[in-house]
Amino acid sequence: MQSLKSSVENLGEIVTQIIHFSKWNKRTFKGIVTASIVQGEFTKMMTSDRMILVNPNNVDCIEVFSEKEKSNTFTHPINFVTI
Repeated sequence: MQSLKSSVENLGEIVTQIIHFSKWNKRTFKGIVTASIVQGEFTKMMTSDRMILVNPNNVDCIEVFSEKEKSNTFTHPINFVTI
């Protein structure tokens, strides 16, 4: 199994992950310390107050976001056209 840890670490020391599980379930985990991610039979990761274990056999997709840049503003204005 190829490790994706280095790719996640490129996003920063602390990230948010949205894990999409099989059967349409998804969970959001905030404050994950990227250096703590260990892949094995279960993928293990730490936040400031807990350890999270995920069975990778039940995961369809993982979205990862850096927690460095939290901005709700658009960088480019949106122009609406009336038809």
